[in-house]
Amino acid sequence: MAVTVEAVVNAVSAALHKVFPDRPVYINQQEQDFKRPSFFVDAVYWTRARQNIGTDRTELFLTVYCLEKLTVNRNGDLALALQTADKVEGLFRLGALPVGDRVLKTVASRGGQDRGECDVDLTVSWNDWNGYDPDAGYPLMEKLHTEVVPDESR
Repeated sequence: MAVTVEAVVNAVSAALHKVFPDRPVYINQQEQDFKRPSFFVDAVYWTRARQNIGTDRTELFLTVYCLEKLTVNRNGDLALALQTADKVEGLFRLGALPVGDRVLKTVASRGGQDRGECDVDLTVSWNDWNGYDPDAGYPLMEKLHTEVVPDESR
């Protein structure tokens, strides 16, 4: 079964919700009155490239933002955000993310923190069959015409 970007984002969201069941997980957009503490999962971008004649490799780059309750200064609670980011990074540190009937490779790295809110960067990669059909490709091939010309210098 082919893996979709949507399925990967949903799997990351489900993994977060399993460890942090009381926190909402927002995907690619924050509601105007979003709740804290919560997570914001942003599918930043992905690349897809042909690996060989029948396989494509996809790499999806995501950022998980850890949004804690605000302090009196309207900043996130830095100590709590760092603890949460450590747990999130640990959640994906094993390098395997179940998605449907597959397990995809993950790489987690600390993204950073700003005013008491942390983020963790994730890269999820997988290979999929690209539907290679040699018979369908034959009409697309250019015809190669060669002309053999004798070498007069011999």
